[in-house]
Amino acid sequence: DNLKNIYSIQLHGKYNDSTLSIIKSAIKESNNLHICDFSDTELDITQAMEYFFDGKSQLSSVIFPAEENDNPISLKSAFSSTPNIEELDLTYFSNIINMNMAFAGCGANSITFSSRENNNEINLTQTFFGTSIDSLDLSIFNNISDLSQAFFNSTIRSLKFSEKENKNSVSMFQTFAGADFYTNEIVNFDKFTNVNNYIATFQYANNFSFHDDTYSDTLRFGTDPNKIQTDSLTWTFAFSSR
Repeated sequence: DNLKNIYSIQLHGKYNDSTLSIIKSAIKESNNLHICDFSDTELDITQAMEYFFDGKSQLSSVIFPAEENDNPISLKSAFSSTPNIEELDLTYFSNIINMNMAFAGCGANSITFSSRENNNEINLTQTFFGTSIDSLDLSIFNNISDLSQAFFNSTIRSLKFSEKENKNSVSMFQTFAGADFYTNEIVNFDKFTNVNNYIATFQYANNFSFHDDTYSDTLRFGTDPNKIQTDSLTWTFAFSSR
């Protein structure tokens, strides 16, 4: 109850999954948390960040330590439904293993990841659902396994995937459905060479365009649609617009 109306919290010392989960439980019902500062902590965790800030509608700032942490870390739903966050610096986490729904409904217009190459198999299901990010660089993630609804109803101004070939059997079910594009290119989109379905991938997506209203004539696919079952190509561009 003491943390229910807390505005700001600053943590100190060492935490593992068990001890950080105590903090997570303590702030679960908090409706007024604006700032959480981890900068003076050592986090020996893997699971504790899952759902940590989920639904914290007033949260505006989260600060992590400067030195990178190479522990395998799951960020599943860690920042989902946090509309007042403006930016997230996640360079602290250099060994992310899960980002399922990590930022769904997050208000951040800037998310920065570690520059260290990440070869973990990463599930991006609904990861950026409903977001509006100015520039999103996912080029460190070489082993994406699922992009289902990853950018559903999002605003995309700049998006870059890894330049390395991704041979995983990747689902692109509604990946960009309802997305609003302000760019003429998804960089390295063609590196996904084993997509298993393009069902409604761009359904209701708004036009690829520069801000000066020039348009892209070509979207480069890395997977030959002729090698995909016909029913896995349903509604790929349905109701989308140039």
